[in-house]
Amino acid sequence: HMPGTMAFSVAEHAIGLMISITRGFIHNDRVARQTHWDECAQLWPNLYGKRLGILGYGNIGAEIAQRAQGFEMDIGYHARHRREVPHAYFETPLALAEWADYLIAALPGSADTRHMVGADVLQALGPRGYLINVARGTVVDTAALDRALRSGAIAFAAIDMAEGDPEIPVALLDTPNLQMTPHVAGQSPEAVERKLGIIRANIEIHLTGGQVLSPVKEMGDA
Repeated sequence: HMPGTMAFSVAEHAIGLMISITRGFIHNDRVARQTHWDECAQLWPNLYGKRLGILGYGNIGAEIAQRAQGFEMDIGYHARHRREVPHAYFETPLALAEWADYLIAALPGSADTRHMVGADVLQALGPRGYLINVARGTVVDTAALDRALRSGAIAFAAIDMAEGDPEIPVALLDTPNLQMTPHVAGQSPEAVERKLGIIRANIEIHLTGGQVLSPVKEMGDA
């Protein structure tokens, strides 16, 4: 049990995906390899000053918010309970999506969060909206996401997990305006080192009769 050990890595990955789909990294890499550079005329927007909505404000959500402030983004969030943070709180995911330019899902997978990002939330995000999912795949309704991207209901999406992970729905393989990574957001040498450090410390403390660093408790708020 190692809460928070991957939060830095997941937050960086979420920000990286957000930058990539906004600035068209994959598209521009392909164009640069195939086309004369003076023909790369498409303009890509900035993150600066945009509205970022974070679904879930646990360890990962807080780290995402901290990094997004470097882009001078307006930040809002939805969680089961209001936090003592200087960001706008929204009572529902739908209200958050209606306000946001970007929506990042960063909350646990559970029966309560299943398909929290469904057709209504995607429609509210709008044709200039971006979705990034670094939460469990079940948080996003895959079929609804596929329809939203194909119809232009949202501009772009990036996901690190999908329903059925590690088996990815075949339909997503040719979904337009979708960037995918294979469930690697939390993986980095530093995250592994932190995890192993806590495991080692917990074992040593337990064997010597002390209080472990990360006791298992009821799952906290998202």
